Amino acid sequence: MPHKLTLLFDSVGCNGYIKLMYDKLSIVDSKSFSFNDLENMLISNKIQQVEEKLSNYANKVYYKEIFGLKAGIVFIDYEYRNDLAEFFRQNNFDMDFAMLIALDYGTISYRNIKDNVNVRLIAEAMGGKGHDKAAASPISEEKKRTLIKVLTENKKY
Repeated sequence: MPHKLTLLFDSVGCNGYIKLMYDKLSIVDSKSFSFNDLENMLISNKIQQVEEKLSNYANKVYYKEIFGLKAGIVFIDYEYRNDLAEFFRQNNFDMDFAMLIALDYGTISYRNIKDNVNVRLIAEAMGGKGHDKAAASPISEEKKRTLIKVLTENKKY
């Protein structure tokens, strides 16, 4: 239910969501809360859009060995970092961790794909912090130039 509410929010925007929820909660009690046909259609459409976006990102993955681990590196929109990591896990991508570069947000997000990989240590080595399974580091202008140079010199697997 929370994920569907988020998708609905993304579909109708902040003001539309507030109005929709106000109207919906004014006429139903929390025990009978459900989505109508239009809301279900909007949620389904949003799920399809996200899946297409994730699939497109997955087709643009570069692989590079970093700290002895196989990293899947991709430039992304910041909002898709967690969804893309989960997509990699569910589809058994051949990588130890994902390195998700969001230039628009100025961060590199690290997500473990294999359970035995601690991405906090990788983030700390890159000047960041986080948790064992999810971490991030900032991207300086110098790092941006270096990343672009390294990635354009390597080929996709």
